[in-house]
Amino acid sequence: MCGDFPRAGRTPSGGRRRPNPRIAILVWPGYSSHAVAEPIHLDLARLGEVCHLSPTVVAYLAEAASVMFDLYHPAPPTPGLLVQSGGNVPVMLAWSKPTDQQRASHQNEKDAPEDGACAVAIATVHELGYAVVRRTRQGSGCDYLMVPRGEPDNDFLKLEVSGTGDGNPAGRLKEKVTQGKGGDLQRPGMAVVVGFKAAQIHMEEWKR
Repeated sequence: MCGDFPRAGRTPSGGRRRPNPRIAILVWPGYSSHAVAEPIHLDLARLGEVCHLSPTVVAYLAEAASVMFDLYHPAPPTPGLLVQSGGNVPVMLAWSKPTDQQRASHQNEKDAPEDGACAVAIATVHELGYAVVRRTRQGSGCDYLMVPRGEPDNDFLKLEVSGTGDGNPAGRLKEKVTQGKGGDLQRPGMAVVVGFKAAQIHMEEWKR
């Protein structure tokens, strides 16, 4: 069974949600999807339309992601992969070419990949049928809370995010899953680690 990716029509907490047909065909064990799947389009300029965070916050996160992609890739969009245990799903990452001012605003080598990864994660979980609804408090074990679209806010899941420029996103994923399972908020959830140079989104879920 593919336990690292939400299967179509079912959330990690057991609830129903509308499947994404581009993803649903990709989660069967041993199914090789890379050559046949329609790429998932992730538009970082539309984050305000797909989550409940403030426009100012999502604009800042998307700007950081654009600065990070610009370090390693030519003009957008950038082809990439969503990597999970059931197979790799092609994605197309749409970002805006940053200005010099925007580059200067995201020069911190720790904050920029982390902030940029949050933008990519918000766009990715939207394609899986979730909406990020809020930031979490310190000690919760995660960065954000998300809910299946159309479901009550109290049916929430945890979302733990991390990002790296030219580092190894696969190597960081296990650490992020462990962190997400911990904390004083015990809920199912997902960990997402974004590698900007590799243009890869590594994802794994956990059960409560």
